[in-house]
Amino acid sequence: MGVLLDDGTAIVGDAIKYVNDAVRKKMTFAYYNLDEANKSIAKILSLARLIIPGHDVPFYVVNGEVKPASQTQNKLSIYLKGDIDISILKAL
Repeated sequence: MGVLLDDGTAIVGDAIKYVNDAVRKKMTFAYYNLDEANKSIAKILSLARLIIPGHDVPFYVVNGEVKPASQTQNKLSIYLKGDIDISILKAL
């Protein structure tokens, strides 16, 4: 499960665990169907411009190519308020 924000940012959790999975367009491991997991990666890469994976640094998708947003891990704080109101207060 993931969240696609209006600005094209996708918070994808374990749908894409690592930047390398996105580069290869293949999941290294899935508890369920590996083919479906790989289809999820392709779909996310086609929809998002900035992707925040489950266990790695955020990365951009530029003309179909994966580009890390930085060489160091970022800290992201997300606070949910109400039913679906999402506010990002601070990204370091």
